[in-house]
Amino acid sequence: EQKLENSSLKKQLLAVEQAAYDSHERAKRLLKELKQLQTEHAILRNQLKSQEELDKRQQEVNEAVKELKAKVKWEIQSTLQDLHCSTKDDLDEDAEAALERNQSFGSQLESLKENFPFTANSASASELADKLGSSQGHLSVENWRGEALREKLRQQEDRLKAQLHQQMCKQADVLSRGRLQTVGSLYNLRKQVNALDELVSNISADSSFHSQNSSGATQLLSEETRSLKEAVIGDCNVQ
Repeated sequence: EQKLENSSLKKQLLAVEQAAYDSHERAKRLLKELKQLQTEHAILRNQLKSQEELDKRQQEVNEAVKELKAKVKWEIQSTLQDLHCSTKDDLDEDAEAALERNQSFGSQLESLKENFPFTANSASASELADKLGSSQGHLSVENWRGEALREKLRQQEDRLKAQLHQQMCKQADVLSRGRLQTVGSLYNLRKQVNALDELVSNISADSSFHSQNSSGATQLLSEETRSLKEAVIGDCNVQ
């Protein structure tokens, strides 16, 4: 009977030890699973934080694109308007000045013709000299004076042509400087767009491991920036 009790106790002890061993193994598995869950939770939390930061950066870049769009549009319109107004004003002033000089030159020419009718041609001078009974020496003096006046008129005409040529050169210089200023402004805008495009490309690379929605938003932002860049390049080519 004692042996039976001992055998029964041994079996119970073995059963208890096996149960304890099973519980210990189960506890180890649960602890391992818990650590894995904690690791996954930390990863998800970091991903969520990164996603929030990415969304914030995308929003900032989107606002920067809108501001740059407005700035590009305003600067292009302002530059072209200033160039147009400056060119128009200069052309109007040059045209008025040329018209005044032409009128003054015409008035001087008519006045000289009225005061010295013999300058029109040598025949009129000869007829006038014959009618007045002037001597041959007097006629030579009058012819010399007529030639001198005609030379003066030619010189005035040459000066007028030179002044007109100078005004045309000045106007060409104004147009050239205005064009260079416009191209310079557009070049600076193009550099800003290139920098923004590079920023968007970097954001696209950073978001390659995130959700499809984030990638779609970044792609849309990249396309919007690219269209803005093409618009600026087109304006540079037109200029």
